[in-house]
Amino acid sequence: MSETKKIAILIDCWGEDYLTYPLERQILYKTIDTFLQSGIVDKIIMATYDTGEAIQPKLYNPWIDYTKAYMKQNERSWHKKVERDKMQLGENLTKNLDHYVRHTNKGFVTRWKDWNTPVLFLHYPWEISSIDSIEEVFIFGFDWQICVESRPLGYDFWLKKTKANVYFDPLGVEYKNKNNDKWYEKYSISKTYPNLRSLREQPLNSLSQ
Repeated sequence: MSETKKIAILIDCWGEDYLTYPLERQILYKTIDTFLQSGIVDKIIMATYDTGEAIQPKLYNPWIDYTKAYMKQNERSWHKKVERDKMQLGENLTKNLDHYVRHTNKGFVTRWKDWNTPVLFLHYPWEISSIDSIEEVFIFGFDWQICVESRPLGYDFWLKKTKANVYFDPLGVEYKNKNNDKWYEKYSISKTYPNLRSLREQPLNSLSQ
């Protein structure tokens, strides 16, 4: 597998097929889907937590086999990953009696082939090989103020622990504070991707320095 330079990370994209949702709610998913069909990234990371895959990985999630092969080739432990996922899910179910087992959005599961890009089912930094070689990260998902920021592969990690440029599309993330429709304006418009905003953007030749 070739070295990864550009990745998209989808955080907490749970649920039924998004095409069954009200039209306004479909916008976020369609924004993600359109971006992933653009061919910009080398790999897509589905960082979707507390799912059935954490209990017993099954082929209904079509990228499980690819993820297992990826981890074996890069000397990561698939068994360790599954055990960690089970432990996290168990803790969440114990702490919150209203918590429930989720599954990756079925719309993505059924339409992922349109992206024509490898998809990995990963949750933690240690699961990603050659993480320092990643130059650009494109973040999507739910919710910007909590999970997209603070999940193990959220933007806070990339800003604090790597030199990668980090981008997002305001229409491709959920921001629950409905009283602030212009929340994203504090982030600069990307010079490289004018339709995106950047949390950090610097010349690629400076990332390795």
